[in-house]
Parts: sequence; C-alpha cells; structure tokens
Amino acid sequence: MVTDGSAPALHDRRRPDIVVIGASAGGAHALRVLLAGLPADFAAAVFVVLHLPEGAKSQLAAVLRRASTLSDATGAGGR
Repeated sequence: MVTDGSAPALHDRRRPDIVVIGASAGGAHALRVLLAGLPADFAAAVFVVLHLPEGAKSQLAAVLRRASTLSDATGAGGR
C-alpha cells in the first residue's frame, strides 16, 4: 500500500508472474497463434489447459512446441 502519494509499483518481483489459459478442444488453433506471438524470453510462466473428451489422445504439446519458442513441460493426471 502506498501512503506517501507516490505511484504504486506496477509489479512486485518477489512473486512470479503467471498466465493461465483454458480452452476447449476447438481452441487449439487460437492457442497456437497466441503462444507463437510470445517471445522466447517471456517473463511469465504460461499454463495451458485444454478440455478434451475422456480417453482422447492429445497432440497439443507437440503442436504448441512447434509453434512457440517457449520451453515447455507437460503435466497429466494430477501433475
């Protein structure tokens, strides 16, 4: 909180920045376009969640990996 009349800091570097993106199965193209526009040194962690039918095999990680210069990790089943 700022009490001396000065402008508050726009960002607190003690806390990491995150971007969370959710989409349905039809959102894969939009995710690819969005992530392709982010620079390799994008400072925030980006979490992507894609809703798929139960039992569906997803190639999303491979598709996004080809479209983006960001490093990646894939989670599944509670990870």
